[in-house]
Amino acid sequence: MDRFWEKSCCIAALLLGAALSAAETPAVVSPHLDQLISWLKPIAAIEAAKTPEAKQNELLKHFKNRRVAFLHVMKKQLAQSDLETADNALAHRFIGHPAYHPQFRGKEEIDWDSNPFGDYEWIWQFHRFYWFLPMSRVYRETGDPRYAVEWALEINSWIRHMHDPKLYQTHAGWRTLDAAIRVRIWTETLETFLHSSACDGATLVNLLWSIHYHLEYLASLFPENQVPKAHNWSVFQVEGLFSAAAFPEFKKSGFFIQTASRVAVALAETTILPDGVINEYIPSYHMPYPQQYLSFMETAKARRDQTLFPASYRRQIENAIQAVMLWSHPDGTSPVFGDSWRSDPGANCQWMKQFLAAFPDRADFRWFATGGKEGAAPTKLNYSLPDAGYHVLRSGWRKDDLFLILKNTRPTQKMWHNQDDNMTFELSAFGRHLMTDSGCYIYSGDQKWRDWFRSPMAHQLISIGDQPVSGKNAKFLARGSSDLAETIVVENEPHPGLLHRRTVILLDKRCYLLFDVISGKTAGDLRQHFQLDPGDWGKHGNAIFTKRADDANLLLVSAANPEIKLEEEEGWISYRYAQKEKRPAFAFVQPKAKDRTVAYLTALIPIRKGEKMPSATLSFTDGSMQKIGFSLGGKTYEINLDAATQLPDCRLVR
Repeated sequence: MDRFWEKSCCIAALLLGAALSAAETPAVVSPHLDQLISWLKPIAAIEAAKTPEAKQNELLKHFKNRRVAFLHVMKKQLAQSDLETADNALAHRFIGHPAYHPQFRGKEEIDWDSNPFGDYEWIWQFHRFYWFLPMSRVYRETGDPRYAVEWALEINSWIRHMHDPKLYQTHAGWRTLDAAIRVRIWTETLETFLHSSACDGATLVNLLWSIHYHLEYLASLFPENQVPKAHNWSVFQVEGLFSAAAFPEFKKSGFFIQTASRVAVALAETTILPDGVINEYIPSYHMPYPQQYLSFMETAKARRDQTLFPASYRRQIENAIQAVMLWSHPDGTSPVFGDSWRSDPGANCQWMKQFLAAFPDRADFRWFATGGKEGAAPTKLNYSLPDAGYHVLRSGWRKDDLFLILKNTRPTQKMWHNQDDNMTFELSAFGRHLMTDSGCYIYSGDQKWRDWFRSPMAHQLISIGDQPVSGKNAKFLARGSSDLAETIVVENEPHPGLLHRRTVILLDKRCYLLFDVISGKTAGDLRQHFQLDPGDWGKHGNAIFTKRADDANLLLVSAANPEIKLEEEEGWISYRYAQKEKRPAFAFVQPKAKDRTVAYLTALIPIRKGEKMPSATLSFTDGSMQKIGFSLGGKTYEINLDAATQLPDCRLVR
């Protein structure tokens, strides 16, 4: 890596003198022309040309007349937001991170350096050029030359400034993740703007020279004798490297593609767990992976080079697609575990549609993508994604069915976007989210709030005092099914010397029971944390309930115990990055003595829109904490828990 930078700095130092002096008057011939031609396969017209101007013109003609069949330009319907983003770009008001409003970055020369919000995510994403995508859509639809002129201006401005050798190892814009995304966006939008008059010979040469530089930079990250790092950066770096498929004229195009293919296969084996979930366990970060990995294979296919893609690679992609279907709420959204954010209802169903052609035999994929209009519904209601530690209990696959997903992961390494939140869960019913994890809120720029959103009180779990929890020794213990109950039993060590076993029962497809047993040497005040979605709520004794007149509600009942006290806590939820809102949060608190085993017993009862709040009672009926009595709205149940497995024997008494 260091050798690449050293070599590049020497080359750039020789070439950039003319470029830097051309800030006010664009050069007729790019200072990078000779270097670029040395990187290209022989093109007869360019070799025959006698002057630099003629060579540059012939290169421009070649690229405007060629066709690259295996470059996929994303087609998307033009939206009002595209027009706003494109027009903001004309005024040099650019989006860095979408959580922040567009920023003016200078009239004549664009400011590529300053960070107006102090959040590194802003400056990093600013250098990805995300606004180029809507700007190219607007240009394709309108043909307005202003957008092409602006595209060329920004390309030349960035290259002129950011290829200063002094910036290569220090500037935020040269972070490898953002360089990979940038080169992919540049490559895609080149196909749109290439045929405009704004794309003159010097601009094209500058752009191709910088793209080749980016490809060399990305390839240097993956020496042949080293195993690539198994995280999302590597996947995006490979995606950027596959941009070489759009430039068969490069002498090293084949090398770049072969490197990308080799790394893609290795990454699929390490970033996608056997159950299909990515190794960071985060739904939002999972979503691009299947499409990215599938596009890698399709790019190689277009080049008639599939030798590096074994059959197992396709199966891994299929498993990754399946995981999204399995963890989705009935409204077609993903849980927001870890550094995730909530999508719009139905987003996962729309996402699935892009894979139907590639996997025509998956009737369940088609059913999910079409909202049940085609295909066949999945059959499992009680299942796990075992490697990710996701466990699901459904009453069915319809939109108004009950759904609970619990997370209990055992990561092999500490991943940045994962959180120590084992035993947290999400609950939805009757078409509404009722209990949602807190999301991430922010990555950088506000460490206090990042820490808060990763704290125990932001999750549905048990902690002791104000200590942070951990995900040590997470285990899946048992699963059971009967006429009245679907059950999962999991275990975790949230603190050294403290063992938490959580049994979750979907009872009579009507409600969920939580049986939490906490044992071990550690002593202190246990806190059983719960959070509701934003809205009005109330409490009565050991019961908590939401009060929505026009939607589904939730009744939460804790078994009466004089040692347990209900305390309100600070509650926040983040649906979008850098945005948060208050929500109800509370904890059931009870003391635990050294070596004492204590328990919580809780009922989570969803209530349909318009239904009255039912009466409910819940209690242990003997001193062993293995026999439970539960009544709900006129039905009474007896539940006997097996002492070894905690699986229930349920009977409807009346």
